[in-house]
Amino acid sequence: MGKGRWETLDKKNDSKPKKKEEKVFRPTVLKPGDQVLYEKYGTTEVDLDGKELVLVRESNVLGLVG
Repeated sequence: MGKGRWETLDKKNDSKPKKKEEKVFRPTVLKPGDQVLYEKYGTTEVDLDGKELVLVRESNVLGLVG
């Protein structure tokens, strides 16, 4: 679980030459232990020390449960 991610702002209809891409930090809204609904094919399964873990990107989370 990270603190968030940097995103490049998408400026459509901008005919000016690109100088420097603007980036904005998006903090994560999820916390360890949250129960979530996620896309079936948007995960990676890993076996670590006998435990099966499912890695999910925050963008593939459909919603929080409870």
